[in-house]
Amino acid sequence: MEQVRFDTQRVANGWQATVTVALDNVVREDQVSVLVNDFYQAFPDVELLLSMEVFNGVWDALSDNRADIAIGATTSVPVSGNFGYRNMGTLEWRFVASKNHPLASASHVLSDAEVARYPAICLEDTSRIIPKRTTWLLDNQRRIVVPNWHSAMQCFLAGTGIGVVPSHMALPHIESGLLVEKQIETPPPASPCCIAWNKSKLSPALNWLLEYLGDSDQLHNQWLR
Repeated sequence: MEQVRFDTQRVANGWQATVTVALDNVVREDQVSVLVNDFYQAFPDVELLLSMEVFNGVWDALSDNRADIAIGATTSVPVSGNFGYRNMGTLEWRFVASKNHPLASASHVLSDAEVARYPAICLEDTSRIIPKRTTWLLDNQRRIVVPNWHSAMQCFLAGTGIGVVPSHMALPHIESGLLVEKQIETPPPASPCCIAWNKSKLSPALNWLLEYLGDSDQLHNQWLR
């Protein structure tokens, strides 16, 4: 009974048993374990629940109350509600092909017609309610749809298809020579990114997260570079 009274008082003071975080698949995965470790050091009695989403999936999780905060949300805000936002800078995209792909040896800017002859590797948007979207695809181009960037990268390296990749994911493979960056007629625009949170879910743990994640420069350097 004493524990029940204690927990009831903590809830009245804004304490909650869990904090749910939706991560867009574009963020650096090596930061996730650092976040989890630091959070549990600060809140040993609060559960941190993480989900990995793609494209509008993070917004869908927020609007459907499946997440308290989203990290790496891209493009314009497709939902309305009592949300707060913090800029993370822009995410750059690179068009790549395997070093053994037929387009890899081209020295000119690739036309849409040339590129559309080959399948594009695309991620499946995890949104359940909000309309799904695709980052980059030409008209009449066949798709290879994969669940995440890890699977996509294996397809790129194998030469299965072509497409655009977040710059920080593509660069190590471009520098190693396994992937080749090409200039194309219709490149994708840079994607503005942000963190977003449900203001009605503010709690000591969520406030700690917002302070821990830092300002726009820190967010960009730690999660998108």
